[in-house]
Amino acid sequence: MARDFRQLVVWQLADELQTMTLELTRTERWARDSPLRDEAVKTTSQMCRNTTEGFRRHSHREFAHFLEYCEGSTGELRSLFHEAQKKGHVTARQLQPARNVLYRLERALRAFITYLRRNPRPPWWN
Repeated sequence: MARDFRQLVVWQLADELQTMTLELTRTERWARDSPLRDEAVKTTSQMCRNTTEGFRRHSHREFAHFLEYCEGSTGELRSLFHEAQKKGHVTARQLQPARNVLYRLERALRAFITYLRRNPRPPWWN
């Protein structure tokens, strides 16, 4: 059992994705598109924060609810990546590593949400 949010695989993947997105948005073309850049950075930041906030909640149900926000943000980020590619800010090849991590995060979130919804909080959990 994780004692710190940084031990959660979903948080680690969200954090990795945030780092990758920050690097991608620093490319010259994307950096000049401040609305798209800011939204991509904000979205990945929210993924990390929602996972962290959910971790501090008092029930599996509440935690799962915050992870569902994170899951929604994965869809938003997919759309932002698509728009950035369409505008020519980045290539599909440049985006592929981040898209791979995004895919892993989506699968991990779905599995973790399912686990939390099916299993009550252990009585010894503080």
